[in-house]
Amino acid sequence: MTFVEDAESMRTRLPTLLLSLLIAVLFSLTTLSSVASALAIDPGNSGLDQGAVCADTLCLPPLMSLAASAPVTGTLDLTGSILSFDIQLASASFVGADGAVSGLDLTSFQYTGSVGVTLDGANNWVVDPSQLASVTGTVTPVGAGSAASVTASMVLVTGLCNGDPGSSLVCGLVFGPMADFTAEVNGNTRYLRHTVDALAAIPEPGTALLLGAGLAALATRRRA
Repeated sequence: MTFVEDAESMRTRLPTLLLSLLIAVLFSLTTLSSVASALAIDPGNSGLDQGAVCADTLCLPPLMSLAASAPVTGTLDLTGSILSFDIQLASASFVGADGAVSGLDLTSFQYTGSVGVTLDGANNWVVDPSQLASVTGTVTPVGAGSAASVTASMVLVTGLCNGDPGSSLVCGLVFGPMADFTAEVNGNTRYLRHTVDALAAIPEPGTALLLGAGLAALATRRRA
């Protein structure tokens, strides 16, 4: 191929290359702006870290306790004085003694809500008093009883967050055991208390750029 042919080929391909670059940049900017407020929870550093199954709201002493920390996924969003969360727990196990029941398996739990927070003197956003969230999932007793659904819309939330709402947050949130965070365990109403510790951050810029570059490559191939 001659120099003239090379130049002509480059001139022909230049609009496509510029379009591909524009697609990559626009996609990256759109992706970054869309996740700027909603921070993705890192399951490797987040989880249901404490939990109890209780005979009453005082929970003294608990009938069952969390067997081991269980990872969670989802998002956290702190905008102004409102903390929004959507946290998913795939599974967790509790052990203890509750009559013929020796344990409790949790599956497909979801914690959702938007609560007011106040910044304290230690730069922590503290959940305001009497804030409520929703929790849904399935509990399955071990040893006796059958699976039951949890559908609670008035779960008391306490806790706090710290960090930079625009890039990363570390939150510790306690759900229940007040209000209606209960489950039917072998015919008995049991109150639940869960403590979720979550670290959340925006995706790395490189990730968005790689996704944008991939779309640009597809666009280039299609035009070719």
